Amino acid sequence: MKTKGYILNRKENSTQIVLQACVPFISLKDSAQFGYRVNPMEDPYSASFFGDANNQYQRRVDNKRVNDIKNFIKNSILKEKGSDIVSVLFPTAMLLAFDYDDEIQVDEETQTFEFELPEVVYIVDGQHRLWSMIQLYYDVINRSDEDSLFVKQYLEKFKFNCTLLMNFDMWEQAQVFASVNFKQKAVNKSLYYDIYGMEYHEEEKDREKSAMYVAHQIIKELNNNRKSALHGFIKMLGTGRGYVSQSCLADAMIPSILSDQGIWYIDFESNIEGEPAYNYMIVEAMSFFNAVAETFPKMWPQRGEKSPSILCKTTGIQVLVKLMGYLHKINRRSVNKMIDRKSADIYINEEYQTLVKEYLNLFVPNQIELFGLADNGGKYSGTGGKGLVKRLYGKLVEMVDAYEFGKFSDWLDGNLQEDDYEDVYCLYQAVYNIDTYGLYSAKQDGDNIIVKADMGEGHLILRGSAERQKFLDYLDDTYGEDIGVEALYSFNRAMEKDD
Repeated sequence: MKTKGYILNRKENSTQIVLQACVPFISLKDSAQFGYRVNPMEDPYSASFFGDANNQYQRRVDNKRVNDIKNFIKNSILKEKGSDIVSVLFPTAMLLAFDYDDEIQVDEETQTFEFELPEVVYIVDGQHRLWSMIQLYYDVINRSDEDSLFVKQYLEKFKFNCTLLMNFDMWEQAQVFASVNFKQKAVNKSLYYDIYGMEYHEEEKDREKSAMYVAHQIIKELNNNRKSALHGFIKMLGTGRGYVSQSCLADAMIPSILSDQGIWYIDFESNIEGEPAYNYMIVEAMSFFNAVAETFPKMWPQRGEKSPSILCKTTGIQVLVKLMGYLHKINRRSVNKMIDRKSADIYINEEYQTLVKEYLNLFVPNQIELFGLADNGGKYSGTGGKGLVKRLYGKLVEMVDAYEFGKFSDWLDGNLQEDDYEDVYCLYQAVYNIDTYGLYSAKQDGDNIIVKADMGEGHLILRGSAERQKFLDYLDDTYGEDIGVEALYSFNRAMEKDD
């Protein structure tokens, strides 16, 4: 169902628009998201975490207020039944925000724009009235009495008066929310935390201590730096140029900063002096997207031309940001050594890119199916929203996991006595020291490390220091019983001495 919006404010050729529109309740009922706040207990890189309402903290609602509003709505509707009374429900506008990637076709004469609401619409202001109406709808939907049927039919035709912020990222939405609620009317500032997961600060410099601000700055650098594969590709501040909106990238990155399981987690409740450090995040993000562009040159768009794939579209960008987090997570020790959080100042880290490309190359044989447009055979192109994102991300993670488990386990099956902690320890020490230890040897051969077992089958090639560290991590995770191979060896030796 298309909605007609009247343009209140828009810069020339900008995709960032402020609209006024009458939005059907029935459309908002299922698409409304009431908050951005990330659950710190959730892993943002798990296949089940996709930033939807089930993975977000919902902002607080006043149950008494909800019941009062629900009764007001119901009584106002029933007054119309069999009378000439016209109810005036909520004449002031709700404030909504959403991303819109489709082509914007404005009727210049009437200054209107027709659009379909996306799968997710954020309720910036006006949550109580919508939540109350949703609760009332569920109260009457399965009832058959005359009043309930009348209320149900009324609600299914009802439209909210709304002001819509189109293609505003979370940082920009938060500033609008603060202006409306803290400067124009008295509202408890804890509401800001309920929605955005961070404290509100009166001083503008203190507002920099937030995930929204950090994501905002990362994205600006990705778009402005000429060495970045995303240079000029992001629709900054709603500009019409580019392939993906600033808000899409920000929404994808913020869980990595807010969740304590995120790769860039910052504890904003601690005493941070000045603006938080985020240079290392830029290094990782820029190096990652440059690796993607170099691995899939035919899939990566050329500036000014139509994108030949979904890699720079909403679905692709959301999947890639999550994949970046997942690859970091399974190679955490290696990545943290490559990209120093305190001194990272070179935006392209070639060692990190080599690591990333190892995994990206897994997707090259199926790149059309995975990343192609629908008319070229792509399976994940279209308007499926988060469902498409979830399926594509799940597929990529499945391929990565199969590669990770298969590469090392095949060699270990024929060369390691897995139930012998001394055998495991000897292998670990041989690879760690690149030397001979017990029955195992590891020798440098150019950039590679060749691992052999005296009584084993074949050899294992570890391509560089990053893969060597990954193999050690695999031994720790698989045979170290949560404490690591070396600690387990020491523990077992001590227990034997006690005996």
